[in-house]
Amino acid sequence: EKREVENIALLKRFYDEVVNGGKIAEIDNIWAPDMVWQMGGTVISGRDAYKEMAQASVGGSFTEMHLDVLDIFSANDKVVVRFTNSGLNTGKFNGMGPSGKRAKWNGIGIYRIENGMIAEAWFNEDLLDMYQQLGFIK
Repeated sequence: EKREVENIALLKRFYDEVVNGGKIAEIDNIWAPDMVWQMGGTVISGRDAYKEMAQASVGGSFTEMHLDVLDIFSANDKVVVRFTNSGLNTGKFNGMGPSGKRAKWNGIGIYRIENGMIAEAWFNEDLLDMYQQLGFIK
């Protein structure tokens, strides 16, 4: 379906331009103003708050961050992505570090698209694996 193809293209654009490209300003063109981002107990509401978080993470906890899409598919208004994320831990992350070590971990994101923009997203990432690679836990 045309809408599902467009939704996947929107996510690929987000990853290429914002996540891997560092163009934080592009969030205005990709995420809805009243968007909601959720991972574990963390909920970020509103595009401005999301941009603040994204800006803080660029050159913050991790440098050389890179997301690789392993699988991506769309049904109706949702896009599901299985990915690896990687980076060099050069700043504090959740009160720990910096370790100076590189880590690569798996994650899954589910995005809801509304009117051609990302309206909501849910994430699960394997932070235990990341913490072990960085030496935060044994």
